[in-house]
Amino acid sequence: MAARNTSRRAFWRKHLELWGERGGTLKAYAEANGLSVTGLYRARRSRAKATPPARATLLPVQLTAGRRTEVIRIALPNGVLVEVPTGLNAGEWAPVLRLCGQSS
Repeated sequence: MAARNTSRRAFWRKHLELWGERGGTLKAYAEANGLSVTGLYRARRSRAKATPPARATLLPVQLTAGRRTEVIRIALPNGVLVEVPTGLNAGEWAPVLRLCGQSS
């Protein structure tokens, strides 16, 4: 039974890799290859659960401008210090702030 499950996982993994290389929708790939659409979606969901998300790697970035700008310094609980120019709106820098808050 274990060998059957292993070969089944390998079967779906191979098809997910081929789908990723070829692009297009998962449904179109499944139909073009005579596969169960539900089975392929289930395999993708199962693979996503088994694969831990990649950790973000942050690198120091320094932006230079022609003029000196005022900055807001935000010290996050994890020790990351973020400096945001005062001219930016929250929609521009909030995603970066969220990412910085996730790093350790």
